[in-house]
Amino acid sequence: MQSNLKGKTRLDSKAESPINCLTLENDCILKALILMEQITSSSRGPGGKIKIVQNSLGGHLTLTSTSTRLLNAMSFTNPMVKLITSSAQGHLKKFNDAGHLMMSVSLNLILQSLKLGTSRRILTDLYEIFLGMCADYIQCKTSSPIKIDVMFSDLKQMSSIVKSILISKPLCQFAVRNLKLCSDLLLETFLMSLPNCETVTRVSDSVNVVALQGQPIEKSNVLQGLLLQCPEIVSHSNQILNVNTVENEDSTFHCLVALVTASMSGDSEEVGSMQYESDISVDTDYCILGILEDFCDKLTAANVGLLLCQRVVHPRLKYRLQQQSIVVVERLGVTMTPYIQDVSGAVPIRSFHNLDTEVLGKVASVEHQIFLGKSYMLLSPLQDKCVVSLVLYSQEEEQLSELKMLCSTCLLSLRQLVQSPHALLGAGCWQTHLAAMLNRKVKANQVDIIRRTGCTVKCLTQACKVFTNTLQKIAAMGTGHDRQDHMSDLEHGHLWRLPKGSRPDPDAVLRCSCGAVKQRISKLFYLSETPDIVEQKKLDQTGHSKLHTADTDVILDLSAPCVAALTSGVLTANTVLSIGQFIQDIN
Repeated sequence: MQSNLKGKTRLDSKAESPINCLTLENDCILKALILMEQITSSSRGPGGKIKIVQNSLGGHLTLTSTSTRLLNAMSFTNPMVKLITSSAQGHLKKFNDAGHLMMSVSLNLILQSLKLGTSRRILTDLYEIFLGMCADYIQCKTSSPIKIDVMFSDLKQMSSIVKSILISKPLCQFAVRNLKLCSDLLLETFLMSLPNCETVTRVSDSVNVVALQGQPIEKSNVLQGLLLQCPEIVSHSNQILNVNTVENEDSTFHCLVALVTASMSGDSEEVGSMQYESDISVDTDYCILGILEDFCDKLTAANVGLLLCQRVVHPRLKYRLQQQSIVVVERLGVTMTPYIQDVSGAVPIRSFHNLDTEVLGKVASVEHQIFLGKSYMLLSPLQDKCVVSLVLYSQEEEQLSELKMLCSTCLLSLRQLVQSPHALLGAGCWQTHLAAMLNRKVKANQVDIIRRTGCTVKCLTQACKVFTNTLQKIAAMGTGHDRQDHMSDLEHGHLWRLPKGSRPDPDAVLRCSCGAVKQRISKLFYLSETPDIVEQKKLDQTGHSKLHTADTDVILDLSAPCVAALTSGVLTANTVLSIGQFIQDIN
């Protein structure tokens, strides 16, 4: 390698840093924003396009249409795109859903706003007002035509929510039968993971997802307890584990569990940055190993049956413990520690000098099980613990990774329903309805908005059109199909999709995209041709009974992640639009 500093010395003065000042109108930034908008909009919905991501060196191929896996597989250098994707990752960290929606809102608002000759400060003020109107309308305590209250006792409604999430990702390729099996399995898993009483404190989400490649999806199942992989146990047949047990007062037995998060490798380097002095004749590794052996003796005296170590266990210690009927499982990692705490009630042990019996956990039984030729250990909890293991199968690696992410999203969404039991009518219907409502409200409050922001009527009209066009475009792209006509009606403001250029019977009755409303085709209009839907007053007088009594599965979106995505998308767009110059130090 040749050095670029040839001919220079340390005494030479440092050259000034060349600085580039870029604006949002710069071609490089605009092209990056347009490309990112095309990627995220074409990934949404059951008809979304699957993306293949690979680095320039020809590394691992990632196939996905989920926002979480897509953003994790990609790296960004453009500052504006990086700002938007960072905001999306923050949203996904909390909700694990609606990442594409958040980015689509932000990117569409930015790109359409740049085409206007309007002050960006006024635009951002107007967008915040529009956002407030939308949020108030959705979260109205009385009633909202696009929001329903979710009843946990209504299994059909719960199943609709799960199916709506599952069918949104085409890579999993759910057939009708597999879709029902998977949705029922996820509902069963969620119900099994709920605590039996209010006093139960949990560290994890109580559902350990185990992904196995080699069997079809319909072989997936759920087990009561925690499944840990144990490669050291032979897998040619089920083994009877010789584990110490303790008898209960009712003549049943349980196994004591010790959870160690420190290393038991016996290496003096594990002491850390602590300073100590030792004689040259003293073997520090031997002394540390002696301390660990004393700790093992304390485990034996306490009648511990299972030692679970987050890191490595010295072979000598493993042999010593196995001779005392203590099963050792090592290299569990950080992610499994919360599940072990919940299934057993054990407190992590970080020091080997003392062993308090109160830090030991309990499990009802320890069993050896074999899945696809690999050994696992199933820890069955006591009756007051609710930890389950969801075993997912797939015959393709990338499909399995997508399925695991999708099921984790479903389970998280179901848990969030406990805190916010509300859903929106999905498949683009709530966005279309919201756009129509916003048009009407802006027109009704035009004088007040102009007074608050100091904008002109033309500016207000343009900003409102940008905001509503964004909502309608997101609704239309919800299936990923571009060869469709998108229509709505005056009564409900829902979305209908028809094959492009088709001329069906005007008296024919069709369901809307979410499946909650039926309407004659003669009462439908093209979204692009009828912008003055805002003049209708029937929009807020929709009867709930007509919306929620459909004799088919209704597509539902969870309210909390969608409202959060809409809010985060608008605020992120306002942040980007507020940026004057991007200063890049090229040095």
